[in-house]
Amino acid sequence: MIIGNLIIYLSVIVWLLPPLKQFRGRFFYYFLILALSDPIGMTMHYFRIAYPITMFVILSAALLLSLPLSNDRHIKIHYAIPILALSLVLMYYLPFTDLMLVIGIIHLLILLVLFKYLINYVLLNGRLQLFHLLIVTYETSMMLKFTDRAFAFRTGKFEFYFISGFEIILGVMFSLIKEESPRLSLKFR
Repeated sequence: MIIGNLIIYLSVIVWLLPPLKQFRGRFFYYFLILALSDPIGMTMHYFRIAYPITMFVILSAALLLSLPLSNDRHIKIHYAIPILALSLVLMYYLPFTDLMLVIGIIHLLILLVLFKYLINYVLLNGRLQLFHLLIVTYETSMMLKFTDRAFAFRTGKFEFYFISGFEIILGVMFSLIKEESPRLSLKFR
């Protein structure tokens, strides 16, 4: 229990830092939502406002919408309204395990978008950005955590703590590097 609480609080503190480093970058809102999601969930749990998982449906949808899908904001609004409306409906009518599955699916969509960024960058520039690789790795861990809970694989506390510790390391790395860091890439050509 002490180790679990230590990991939770350390994670909250560490993930407050990446938005500061990513300020004015393409992924600023992505990291800002990540930074706010755990404190919001913990506050909801502490004050018994609602189950935190219900809020994570909306936060995951907002995370998906925070990704720079296009430069046209009007197109983004057309995506935002149905996704957020559907998230609101789902969070009130689905049981816990189904909500976990919905969150896992949203994170799968985020993973696909981020993987597309990674592939496009490599094809256009002949370089692999460490930032893109790390963000794809982070999203993969998020998707695995939620789908694990949705399908009740029950991999255990050790695996949960291990993945959370790994995510803390990624949070520290995102606090130190930006997407535009040219030195942190591998050349293929």
